[in-house]
Amino acid sequence: MASVVVGASALALGMLPSKPAVAEPPFTVRGGIVYSRPDGQALVMDAYLPVGAGLHPGIIVLHGGGWAFGSEKTFATEAKFLAKQGFAAFSIEYRLAPKYPYPLGLDDCKAAVEYVRQHAAAFSVDPSKMGALGGSAGGNLAGMLATMGSGSLDTGARIRAAVSWSGPQDMKVAAASNPKPRRIILRYLACTQMSTCDRQLHDSSPISYVDGTDAAMFLANSSSEVIPLSQAQSMANDLKSAGVPVELVQVPGARHSVKYRNSQGQGTGSETVMQASADFLRKWLDSPNLGTHVAAPSPKPSQSPIGASPAPGRGFPAVPVVLSAAGAAVLGLGIYALSMFRRNGRVP
Repeated sequence: MASVVVGASALALGMLPSKPAVAEPPFTVRGGIVYSRPDGQALVMDAYLPVGAGLHPGIIVLHGGGWAFGSEKTFATEAKFLAKQGFAAFSIEYRLAPKYPYPLGLDDCKAAVEYVRQHAAAFSVDPSKMGALGGSAGGNLAGMLATMGSGSLDTGARIRAAVSWSGPQDMKVAAASNPKPRRIILRYLACTQMSTCDRQLHDSSPISYVDGTDAAMFLANSSSEVIPLSQAQSMANDLKSAGVPVELVQVPGARHSVKYRNSQGQGTGSETVMQASADFLRKWLDSPNLGTHVAAPSPKPSQSPIGASPAPGRGFPAVPVVLSAAGAAVLGLGIYALSMFRRNGRVP
């Protein structure tokens, strides 16, 4: 008798009008794709690929974990979201500190961009529309991909747009701000103390490479989290000064990276940080003019003395002194006269 009641209830419910289910855009997952073999070690990525005809923008997804923890599975949620938005998302593993310190993990991120671009047809990816999304340590790596390199943003390891959630942009300032990030950063850079780490801190900072050839950047940061908001603010100011499209979102509170992805921030309106990030990527990956108005390439790591050329908004540029032949002669006579004064014990 009970089974009859259940059946009747089910029949009655079936007769009621119901809303049609809204189907999410489908995607497929290809796991464990070997994209690089540094020193014989197989590094893998998981590809989250939209179903449907045509080419899709490609996004390299970079997990957090202090450059020491995590895998290609860590940011699976973000990769799935991007795939549902029509992006081909590639969540990668990269070599981790302290066994593999900077710049080895960054080298892996570059290799991942190059691999997807080289195999774009197999993934139905548009090789001219490559971007990156990362949080925390992954946000730093996304910033490095956005700012390093030279030449077209459509070739090699270059990308056209990047999203960085709570990514350290100036490693020296970030390390000085709090003991926790200091320990993590120094471990990543294979340094024992700040005083002997200037070069590594400089070279591993996206802000060190800002120029007009960079990818567009979306920066998010909480107002009082472990990574100071000033990191994102300084980076945004320098990008603006260089003429690079940038969007800065401030999230209230102390949540870090993925913990605020489903929250709203100042500048996102009613959208979540995750949705605003996807919208930013879509907008700027479709822009044909990024990085084309400045010919000078970003500097290479350790190419220039630290502090020799302050970034926009952080100091006065050095003013070159140009002497004419006559001026040089006068200067030479002055130096000679001074040396004679000193030799005779008569220094003015």
